[in-house]
Amino acid sequence: PALAEPSRAEPPQDDHDSFFLTGVDDPGQSMAHSDAFISDHRPLESQASLEFPGQPDQVVIADGSLPPISAYRSLKQKHRRIWTAVSTALRRIEDICRRSEVPVCVVDGAALAALITAAPRVAPSDASLMSCIVNREDVENFVKVPGSRFLGTAREEAAATYIAATRRMVLQQREMARRKRAAEAASVIQQGWRSQQLLARTKAQVQQVMEGRSKILKELMFKFGTDYRQRAVHRRVEVHVHSISIPERRRPGMDSFMLRQNAQAGRIFRVMDPKVDVVYIAPEFFHEELLDYYNKIMAFRGVRNPGGRFQVVVPENMGLHSNFSLSSALLASPKALKRVKKLVRGR
Repeated sequence: PALAEPSRAEPPQDDHDSFFLTGVDDPGQSMAHSDAFISDHRPLESQASLEFPGQPDQVVIADGSLPPISAYRSLKQKHRRIWTAVSTALRRIEDICRRSEVPVCVVDGAALAALITAAPRVAPSDASLMSCIVNREDVENFVKVPGSRFLGTAREEAAATYIAATRRMVLQQREMARRKRAAEAASVIQQGWRSQQLLARTKAQVQQVMEGRSKILKELMFKFGTDYRQRAVHRRVEVHVHSISIPERRRPGMDSFMLRQNAQAGRIFRVMDPKVDVVYIAPEFFHEELLDYYNKIMAFRGVRNPGGRFQVVVPENMGLHSNFSLSSALLASPKALKRVKKLVRGR
């Protein structure tokens, strides 16, 4: 590609000391210091460097390596006060070209010096360094510097393309977020529907089990009523459990719940039938005087050995709860169950 004519106008020099002063007064010492700074970059001239010989204020970086210092000594003489910063910028451009394997990079030394002079205390960005390259379009084919596409000749078209792409990205992100919320809402609805279906199936199964148990209970009651006349002629034991089976939430509001469960103590007088012995399940023990009173009444009515004809059994775990039903307390009392089994064994 054809090279543009370099600008011969030098950037204005500040009267005050620059941030990039070498710190020595002798120009010869400064030049020696700079020569030592990049003395290790002395590659052989390649075919690419021969094709781009460069102008006095231009530096040709061929195959990712700076040329010898003699190739741009005039540029160093012109900008010796800020040469340390210029050489650092050249090293950065060299590193970029080496990493990206750029064959030829032509740096405009005057533009680079003007960039450093404009902001001596701020290190230039990679995009700013790219603006100092003469064959920038060729270099950009190898180098991807953030923001460099907005500094070329087609920067307005590139910016418009980037804005449009960003806008489409934002719209797609919003659409994705909306679909994600919709999917989460659908998942919640589906989970609620499955829970309702599972609850309905569970209720149906519970109802089926309860109906089966009720059917078995009715069959047992019918069988007992059918065989009662035959069983009544034999000696037998009756176990009386006067348990009040009402909902537990209603029990705290009832007066004397335990006394109500013991209101059928008169069932012990079933022993008036000479073929019946009674096991009475009570929520609490009878007082001894009360038991003597019952025994005297039975003896007066002609019952022989009334103390051996009826037994009172109290569940040992009846006091675990103030509103414990008698049947639940009996099921939770293994000692009382064992005694009842012993009393009815073989009878």
